[in-house]
Amino acid sequence: MSNENAAVVLDTALGLHSMNGNVRLYCRLLKVYRDESAISLPALHSALAEGDAESIEHLAHRLKGGSGTLGLPTVQQAAQALELAAKQGAAAGQLTALLLSLESIQQQGIEAIAEYLALADTSTPEGGSAS
Repeated sequence: MSNENAAVVLDTALGLHSMNGNVRLYCRLLKVYRDESAISLPALHSALAEGDAESIEHLAHRLKGGSGTLGLPTVQQAAQALELAAKQGAAAGQLTALLLSLESIQQQGIEAIAEYLALADTSTPEGGSAS
């Protein structure tokens, strides 16, 4: 069941296309993305608590770009919604709701990444580039 969910949240075909089929590069960037999300989400919460819309916009923009490149379209859409709301000066309550939604979707993305990486680590031969 979780693999079905992972397929929806993480579009590996899209992500691999962005990497020209290089599985090793894709896995490495997924790991970086996973690790950076542990920093970016708390940073978004801090910016929200401080009322720093510019930082929210910047952080959401970075998350949107990375998510899109790696094949996480639902995370990308949630980050884009937060970015746009911050840019338009949305009220704190709206930004909070969008951030909580993004956080939930992002967690699903991180879980999908973990599942993919576990499979890739066991099925990718050394050299790891898809031909």
